[in-house]
Amino acid sequence: MQLGMESWFSNFSQLSRSWNSPETLADIPRPYLEYAVWGLFKGAEVVCYINHVKLNALIAQILFEFQGRFLLAGIFAGPPLALSYAYSVGLDEMEMKQKCYEIRCDTDGMTIDRCAFVWGFVGWYWKRFQGAVDGINLGVAYAIFNNKVLSQYTSPLLRDKVLPEERYENVEAAMENKSKLVKFMAEENRKFRQITGTSDNSKQ
Repeated sequence: MQLGMESWFSNFSQLSRSWNSPETLADIPRPYLEYAVWGLFKGAEVVCYINHVKLNALIAQILFEFQGRFLLAGIFAGPPLALSYAYSVGLDEMEMKQKCYEIRCDTDGMTIDRCAFVWGFVGWYWKRFQGAVDGINLGVAYAIFNNKVLSQYTSPLLRDKVLPEERYENVEAAMENKSKLVKFMAEENRKFRQITGTSDNSKQ
C-alpha cells in the first residue's frame, strides 16, 4: 500500500542518489497531505521557539512545565492551519503541487526541517518532550547558522542530490515532459509490436 509520499521522503531524507531525480523531485501525487506535513513541521518549530522566549518568569515557568503539551499542540495544530490557509486563498490542486515543489526546492528551508527532525528525535530519546523541545530549537539554530555561515565554507549538510540547474522550472514543465516521454515510449512500443508482428507473419 502506497501513501503517495514516497517522493517526498526521498527528497527529505536524501539517502540515495538513485531515489532522487528531477522527475522524482517534481512528482507530487498528494499535495494536500504533503502541505499538511509541512504545516506539522512549522507548527512544532514555532511552538518550540515560543517556548524558549522568556517573556517573564511566570510565563517561562508555565511553559517549562507544560512544554510537552505545547509541542503536541503545535504538531496537531500545524496541519489544519496550513490546509486552512491553502483553502482560504483558493489554491487548486495544481497550485498546491507548485507550492509543495517550491518547498522541496527551498534548500535552506529543508535544512531547517531536517535538522529539527534529527535533533528533535535525539532530544526526545534523551529527555522525552523536554528534550524534544530543546533538540528542535538546537536543530533550527544550527540549520540557520549552517545556511548563513557554514554553507559558504563547507559542504552543505545533507546535500540535495538534484542540483538547482537540474531541476524543472515548475511542476507543469515536469508533467509536460513526462507526457511527452509516455507518448514517445508508447509510439516506440507500437512500432516494435508492428515489426514483431510482421516478422512472425513472414515466418509463417
